[in-house]
Amino acid sequence: MSAEHDRTYPPVDDSALVAHGFDISHHDGGEDALGPWGFTTIARPAPKERATGAIALYLHGWSDYFFHPHVANFFNDRGYDFWAIDLRRNGRSLREGDVATAIGDLSDYAEEISRTIDMASTAARERGLTPKKPVIYAHSTGGITTVTWAARNPGQASALLLNSPWLELHGGPLVRRALLPMLEALARTRPLSSVIPGTPDFYARTLHTHFGGHWDWHVPYKPFESFPMPACTLAAVARAQNQLASGLNIREPIFMTASTRSALEPFFTRRAYTSDAILNVEQQVRNARNAGRDLTIARIPGATHDMALAFEAPRKMFFAELAAFMERRGL
Repeated sequence: MSAEHDRTYPPVDDSALVAHGFDISHHDGGEDALGPWGFTTIARPAPKERATGAIALYLHGWSDYFFHPHVANFFNDRGYDFWAIDLRRNGRSLREGDVATAIGDLSDYAEEISRTIDMASTAARERGLTPKKPVIYAHSTGGITTVTWAARNPGQASALLLNSPWLELHGGPLVRRALLPMLEALARTRPLSSVIPGTPDFYARTLHTHFGGHWDWHVPYKPFESFPMPACTLAAVARAQNQLASGLNIREPIFMTASTRSALEPFFTRRAYTSDAILNVEQQVRNARNAGRDLTIARIPGATHDMALAFEAPRKMFFAELAAFMERRGL
């Protein structure tokens, strides 16, 4: 039985992260429309000799959580204090009885984001540094959360760094506009009902050590076939994508990466090892152009959905492109 069906979530063993200098803290959030919630921060400061007061904030994707210390290394090496959030009802923030990933509106995550920025800024000051506006590094659903947050909170970030953001539904704008009224109705009446029972394990097959891949993660927090998607969550995502399609006029610089191809066949193929097996990449790129004028898009050949987990060559290209963008922008 999956963690979603029995709604218990055995905790991850974080001893390796703690041994490598990460502080993991749980924070109460009170209650939202779906019930009690909390969130988790996973933080590690830059080495003292490199610290500049710069802050990097990491937002994970859907049915996901933070297990990427090498991403933290990338930012720490550049003088950034690194802060990841396991958002409410995701990853380390899951509580017994939770419907995993459930959220009423993506704007609800603003509380976790603002509180984490405040904590990161306070921690920098306590070390004698002047905190800078954070860069937001976001993957997949974290990407649509980030761009809509930035539109509502202008001037709060120094840049948005989007790793394969989920900016459009499968089928494109026509499907999104047709589905949204039905999703909104279901989200009002049965918000926690599953509208997608889970996704095939094709993506996990390309990554996890269980299938011969190079990455390990805590499967109760990131099931191979994903959690079922609640109606409220899909409605929240489609609603935010609709807002993006209308234009967000974000003024901060935006850096987006997308694979050069998708592998969305209804059966597993070897293309999945070197393609985005989750999203239609061309649709994401098209809707990205509605985010703001200062947009840079890098297409990475051979990259999987999470480019930080791709094979070595595309992964190195991803980080090289990211580093080059940050250097050009003085970040």
